[in-house]
Amino acid sequence: MRRGRRRISGIAVYQLKSTWAYRITGEPEAVSGRRIRPYKGGFATEEDAWRAAVDAKKRLESARTPHAKGIHVSEYLAEWLKTVQSNLKDTTTQSYSDMITAY
Repeated sequence: MRRGRRRISGIAVYQLKSTWAYRITGEPEAVSGRRIRPYKGGFATEEDAWRAAVDAKKRLESARTPHAKGIHVSEYLAEWLKTVQSNLKDTTTQSYSDMITAY
């Protein structure tokens, strides 16, 4: 961290070999109880990493995905099913999986 830069709770910016990266820490997920800790690297400068980290932290706190990415609905649903699978009956999981595949 550069001298003079304030620490921001829940954000860590650090240098990899020749690039910079950040990790943010959010509140535990309601479904799984695990903490959300998105990471992203490959920034050319520390300042770029800080800007991206602060933006990602704001997105996370507003209950949006910290890294906006374009994915298909079927990919999202498959990811969602993995998250909730442990709370579902096997038959329900299979039914949802079949619907996702048909979608």
